[in-house]
Amino acid sequence: MTRVLTNQAGTRITGVEYYDDKHQKQIQEASVVVLAAWSAQNPRLLLNSATDKHTKGLGNASGLVGKFMMSHHVASTWAMFDENVQNHMGTIAVQYMSYEHYPKTSHQGVFGSSFITAVLR
Repeated sequence: MTRVLTNQAGTRITGVEYYDDKHQKQIQEASVVVLAAWSAQNPRLLLNSATDKHTKGLGNASGLVGKFMMSHHVASTWAMFDENVQNHMGTIAVQYMSYEHYPKTSHQGVFGSSFITAVLR
């Protein structure tokens, strides 16, 4: 998904814009849109949804969408095995996100500072 769409007056959500597997822009009309796209992706979608009625991004009249946020990542995977396994051994993954240097001054229009994903064996 790339944007949340509104009516011309900017008073109601009308759907979303996204790109399909062939990289073609698509519009999905909807009377209700729920943003459940993670703490960094929700602000991205709101800021990308700027229009002439919402010049700072959808829901961002204060200019604070995406600022002063913190994210904690938790993920669990469960499985059943025939053999006895040790839960402290195996593959682990981590994610780190920092907005310490927000707002950006080195690259105009850039959202965020760093995002690292690592898989450790």
